[in-house]
This record gives sequence, structure tokens and C-alpha cells, in this order.
Amino acid sequence: MKISIKKKFSFTIVLVLLLSVNFISCKDFVNAEILQNNINTRVESAKKTMKKDNVDFETYNKVMHKINNGEILESEKENSIPISIETYSEGEFKVKKEVFSDHSYILTKITDINKIEQTAKTLRRDSWSAWISDEGTIVSYDSFHRAITGAVVTKSHGVYWVSFTFDYDYSKVDGNINYTYSESSSSVGGTMSLGQSRIIKSHSDSFGPARAEMQFSFSGYSGVASYSGVVGITVDNYGASAY
Repeated sequence: MKISIKKKFSFTIVLVLLLSVNFISCKDFVNAEILQNNINTRVESAKKTMKKDNVDFETYNKVMHKINNGEILESEKENSIPISIETYSEGEFKVKKEVFSDHSYILTKITDINKIEQTAKTLRRDSWSAWISDEGTIVSYDSFHRAITGAVVTKSHGVYWVSFTFDYDYSKVDGNINYTYSESSSSVGGTMSLGQSRIIKSHSDSFGPARAEMQFSFSGYSGVASYSGVVGITVDNYGASAY
């Protein structure tokens, strides 16, 4: 029995189409699996970071719901504007919390020297000229001058965080940044690139405070949640602040 060339050609076309459909289906399946793995990784990272950030139950649920749906948080978009900003003390840190429309947030923390001094007074160490805090920050002072070694600034976006350590001093007339070091971060589900922390202006003056900062960039796998930002400090005769 002979098969015509036309039938052979038709059979070949059908076979090619079937193989193409199967290839596309397999490719879509692999891409979907990669995306789900990335979502799962972001979920685990968010759980750890939000526990560290000590967020409330409502924030936790709202943020986790959005991450589970594969969505990018408002706090991870460079042009997002917070709907509220609050500042408060937590342990040995001053905290600035920026909250966005989807309940995601950015937390910026910096070592609170005033809180450390209050603790020292409570422990009757206020007569000492120097001491080390529970977080490892060393403070020495007299009636005119404060010198701080090992202060920390941290910025958290809910699913990752970055930080660096710095030494500074300030008096009733000025402030100085002496060193920045120990750059660190925690992130999964993507690649975190940290710039080196650097002192931009070492001494405060009539034109403004001393300033240091570190740039960072997070690139999520499969294009999920990419963000470039900066964490920094300023120092003047009132002490250190974060941005």
C-alpha cells in the first residue's frame, strides 16, 4: 500500500504541530514552576524579616497575602509614596516607619544613644565615663562631648534588609563621622548588591551635617521585585539620624 506524498506531508505537519504544542506546554510549566519557587522563597524571606522587624498581625497578613499572589510590594517600587510616617523608640534603636497603601513598609533604624544613656542611669552607670551597651555599642562621654563606637543603621523593606556600622562623635558645637564599616544584608529570591559605605562629608558645619551612606540594589529572580536604594546617616551637634 502506497502513501501519497500529500498525505506524508500532512502527517509531518501534524506531528510538528503536536511537538510544538508539547514543547510550549512544557516551557510554560517550567516557567510557572520557577515563578512559584521564587514566590515560595520570598515568602520564607518575608517571614524571617517581618519577625525581626516585629510587625503587627494585620501588616503581616496583608504583606504575606500580596507576596503569595506573586505581586510586588509598594515598598519595593522606587516611585511609591508612603501614606504615613511615624517615629518611635524600640530597644536601643530610633525607628522611622514608612507605611504604604498595601500595608507594606520601610523601617529605618539607628542606634539611639539617648536610650542607651537612660539604661545606663537605670543601672546606675551614669557616673561612668564609658560603657558598652547590650547591642555592643561603646559610648564614652563627658559634660561636653560624646564618642560612639559601633553604632548601627539598618533599612528593611519587609523581604530584605541592609545595614552598616559607623563610629562618630558630637559635641555642643559640631558632629563628626569617623569610620563606616561592616556592610551587611539579608535577602533571598534574588541578588543583593551592596556598595561600600562611604563618608560623603566627615564634619558638620554651618552648611549642614556630616553625612555617610551606602547604596544597594536588589534584583529579584524572573524580574520579581527589583529595587535600588540608599541607607544613610547624618551627624551634627544633636547626634546621629538615619535616612
